[in-house]
Amino acid sequence: MNCWGVKMSKKYYYDCPIKAAYMNHEFGVITYVELSIKSEIYEYFIKDWNHRELKLDPKEKHYRDKYYVAKESEHIFEPKERDKDENGLFFDGRHWTYGVSYAISSEQSKTSFRFGKQFFMPEVEND
Repeated sequence: MNCWGVKMSKKYYYDCPIKAAYMNHEFGVITYVELSIKSEIYEYFIKDWNHRELKLDPKEKHYRDKYYVAKESEHIFEPKERDKDENGLFFDGRHWTYGVSYAISSEQSKTSFRFGKQFFMPEVEND
C-alpha cells in the first residue's frame, strides 16, 4: 500500500525478448506484450515464440517494449528448494544458506540457477 492506503500492484516483466523466450521454453513462463491502439491498451499473449515474436519493433507506436509475465506464471519466481542465487547461496526450502550448517537469510534472493539451468528473474514495475 502507498501512503494513501491504496493497494499498489506490481507487474513482472523482461525487457529482453531472448530472456523472455528462454524462460518460456525452459520454465513455462507465459508472457504478453501490451499494444496501445487508439488510446486502448490490449494484451497480446505470446503463445509460440518464433521469429516474428522476437522481431517486434519497439519503435512502432502501438508496441511497448516490455514482455510482461502473466499472473498465472508469477508463482514460478517463488524460491524452490535447491535454487542457487547470484552469490552462491542455496535455498533449503525455508532459508538461503551456504550449505548444510546455518541459514543466512529467509528474505527473497534473486534466483540465478534452478535445477542446474540458468534462471532469469524478471524486473518489477509498480503500478
